[in-house]
Amino acid sequence: MAMLGADLSSVADLTTRLYQGPRRTADFADPFVPLPENRFAGAAMARLAECRDARRGQLVYLYGPAGCGKSHLVSTFLRQERLRPDGDFVTRTTGAELRERLAEGQPHDEIAAVRDELLSAIVLVVEDVGSLSGFPMAQQFLKEAIDETVSCGGRVLLTAAKSPGELERVTPQLINRFHGGTCVGIEPLGVASRTELLSHFARKYQLAIPADILHYLAENLTSSPRELRGAMTRLDAIAAREGVAFVNSATAKRFLSDEVKPRTIDLPEIAQAVANQFDLSVGQLRTGGRSAASVLPRQIAMYLSRQLTDSSLERIATYFGRKNHGTVIHAIRRLKNRAKDQAALQRHLAVIRRALGAPAPDGSIC
Repeated sequence: MAMLGADLSSVADLTTRLYQGPRRTADFADPFVPLPENRFAGAAMARLAECRDARRGQLVYLYGPAGCGKSHLVSTFLRQERLRPDGDFVTRTTGAELRERLAEGQPHDEIAAVRDELLSAIVLVVEDVGSLSGFPMAQQFLKEAIDETVSCGGRVLLTAAKSPGELERVTPQLINRFHGGTCVGIEPLGVASRTELLSHFARKYQLAIPADILHYLAENLTSSPRELRGAMTRLDAIAAREGVAFVNSATAKRFLSDEVKPRTIDLPEIAQAVANQFDLSVGQLRTGGRSAASVLPRQIAMYLSRQLTDSSLERIATYFGRKNHGTVIHAIRRLKNRAKDQAALQRHLAVIRRALGAPAPDGSIC
């Protein structure tokens, strides 16, 4: 994996030049806000934007869970690129779209058109490359497109939910191409960063919100950057309706009582979220025996079931096809010990919790 050697003191200057494009849509009108979770990603994107007319191109691979801000970065980058004279040579697609267009039985002309589009790009953007898992033709086309674009001095931007090393059923050749670029992870926003982002949106709406109330909102709104912006928009509407420009504690609590609806997470929900994360079926997760592909996901599912539900150990054991509750206890202990020093496992837990709407407590998996 290529390490990003950017001097953090230059990040603000780099990202300012990158994110001064004209406003087009409400979703992506806000400038990039450097935060600890996305600072390196912002620097990587800024350098990619500046890498023009080079003998050899560059590749950036952004990865992180849904809602961490990858789409915002991609859309802002593309908006800037399409203002350039060669903006017609920007190709943007997704892994799912490539799969569909290259599916078995497609006409030869359609397959040839896909290849031409990919190979003619000066800037190639493919989002959610993890969707190409198990589709060798699409993976081969992408590998060829990366090689062609980079060798001609072009630029490639890829996104995924997982790091290259965590992708499954992807050819080693394509994984090597990913590793050959700048690979940058984006983590879900912590409370401090959510507070800073809410403060940014409050200034945009000219809302006076004391620091302690911003922190209180951030603790209770465990959402993506886009969702935090939406929440502030609704809070602004409440303030306007009440004829005030100041959000006090009572207004914030009233807002959260409507905004945050407590819900119960059940075992089937957890099983589905874990299965999605590891590209398994729920049936494989529950009855997959001791196969290597299902052991770790099942341990994670049992651990989260104990943490996020009121289910007894016996019920968890029965649901996941285990003989007795002692198996569940052993799995939970084993998982907690492994997660202490395995960053990949910690990321899996964070992504699954986020998918369930139950983010991991700051600083701990427990």
